[in-house]
Amino acid sequence: DQDINRTLYNRKDQGWQLSARYAGFGRSFAQAGLRHTEADYYSRTPDLVATIDDRFTDNEAFVAARWDYSPKTLLQARVGLLKRSYVHLGDRDTNLFTFAGRATWDYSPKTRLDLQLWRRPYAYDDDPTVLYSIQTGGLASVTWRPTVKTAFQLGAELTRQRNTAFTGGNDQT
Repeated sequence: DQDINRTLYNRKDQGWQLSARYAGFGRSFAQAGLRHTEADYYSRTPDLVATIDDRFTDNEAFVAARWDYSPKTLLQARVGLLKRSYVHLGDRDTNLFTFAGRATWDYSPKTRLDLQLWRRPYAYDDDPTVLYSIQTGGLASVTWRPTVKTAFQLGAELTRQRNTAFTGGNDQT
């Protein structure tokens, strides 16, 4: 809660999402839509605006599906194309691919196995030389519920973050 943190991170987000969903059998569905978000970092100084901007707009087109493969197996995926447009620094505008996938298998009534994969682009607001970052990773976990009120979970996650520099320098991993 230092002044520099409020200047960097205080923001107002507003937006909307329009999508159509087709409900299939069981928990299955197919969905397609558009998402629009406007972000305003209202506390940024003129120096920060000149280097990392104070407003951007995200427009994303996406498709998603969830398939109830069997009573014990559920598969999910979401794929999108995100277009980020900056208000003052238009040369930073970019198009980014997004992905999230998940497979869930109920081994028994008490034990569930999960596998998740993702690719998440996002603005990297800490460093003015970085245009955006992309996290690519996966998570494998097992959940055991010995009682209705108790659960134990063990997971392993591997994430790799790649920073794309605005200045045309080498990517940082």
